[in-house]
Amino acid sequence: MRKATNRKTPADFSPPRRTHAPVPVPPDAVYISAKQVLARFGGRSEMWLVRKLIAEADFPRPVYSGRLRFFRIDELEQYEKQMVQRRAKAEA
Repeated sequence: MRKATNRKTPADFSPPRRTHAPVPVPPDAVYISAKQVLARFGGRSEMWLVRKLIAEADFPRPVYSGRLRFFRIDELEQYEKQMVQRRAKAEA
C-alpha cells in the first residue's frame, strides 16, 4: 500500500486574488491618486485616463510625484460641473 503524500496541485500555487476596492478619500484631502480618480468616474481603466488627458484639454492635469499621478479634488469637481452643464445644454 502506498503512503499518502502531501503533494500540492497547481491550484495551490496560484497567487492570491487582488481586490480592487477603491481607497476611501479623507474629507480633508486636497489631492487624490489616479486610482481614486478612476473609481470616482465609475471604475474606469488606466487607458481611459490616458485618453482623457490626451483628448480633452479641459480635463484636470495631474501633479506628478515620481511616476505617481495626483489630481486636485477641486479641479475634478469643477470639471464634473462643466460636464453636467454641457449635457444639460445638449439635451435642451
